[in-house]
Amino acid sequence: MTVTSSSVLPYQPDRELTIFLAVGDGKSRKVIEAILQQLSHHVILSTDSGETMLERCLKEEPDMAIVGQSLADLDTFELVNRMSNETQIPVIAIIRGADLDRAKRLMTDDMMGILVEPVTHKTLRPAIYLARRRHQQMISLEDRASNLENQLQALPTDQRDDENE
Repeated sequence: MTVTSSSVLPYQPDRELTIFLAVGDGKSRKVIEAILQQLSHHVILSTDSGETMLERCLKEEPDMAIVGQSLADLDTFELVNRMSNETQIPVIAIIRGADLDRAKRLMTDDMMGILVEPVTHKTLRPAIYLARRRHQQMISLEDRASNLENQLQALPTDQRDDENE
């Protein structure tokens, strides 16, 4: 089976997204929310609580989650890791420049995007695009791996033994 780039889900850049936003600083949260609205996205959750973000993401899946610094109850990195393990939602982490070394550990998880403060229209728009695209590619790879595993399981036992030698 040959897989081409066309097997990746088509990306719709102008589509209005539903977004959950968790940022501890109220002023920063309002600025990011305003930028998202300028980009024609719908912020349906805006909170300073990581637990609230996680609970809502488990109940209803937004198109994307954006997690910032100084949350009231969880460390940004802890929340992003938990979301990576417990949901299938693309997540962008907004970090401070001083946290770049800590951010390396996020890249070993299923982190879709990292954005360094300050957040602007010019930085947020491509971060959303890249995070969604990376998420779609991950889903495509998981599907292909599952299909290959199913094909392997469908082989007669003696053929599978020959393949493993």
